[in-house]
Amino acid sequence: MQTRPPGEARLAASMIPALALLLAFALRQEATPPPETPPVSIEQEVLDNVKNQALGKGTVADLELPDEFLRRVGDRIIRESFENRYRIVVPDPKPQDAVPEQNASRPVGDSNFQPPSAVNLPLVIGTILFVAFVAYVVLTARARKETPL
Repeated sequence: MQTRPPGEARLAASMIPALALLLAFALRQEATPPPETPPVSIEQEVLDNVKNQALGKGTVADLELPDEFLRRVGDRIIRESFENRYRIVVPDPKPQDAVPEQNASRPVGDSNFQPPSAVNLPLVIGTILFVAFVAYVVLTARARKETPL
């Protein structure tokens, strides 16, 4: 029988655990069974959930609704779910106040500047009084015509 040099014996002894781990890993990968059920589409899952919803003593499936209608309902459910999860609407930031230009003319505090509403107020009151006076004259003129002398 041949004897191995001491270095080779140590190398062989250190390789045995590594080979055992590789063999166990390979067996484990082969041992996992393939998935038995094929993946179900999201639309089909939603349709099944809609049909299985409780409705009184039965389910929605008992109503025998048309498939086209159920697909539309399912589509709306999927869209709403997407919008709630992924479509985050962020409001626009509030606009900052406009910075006035340095050369812009500003009204002087003690000048005769008046806001437009204060300037138009006497004109509005005068117009209302004039219209009321004309209405009074017309109504009194009609009353005179109708009354015989």
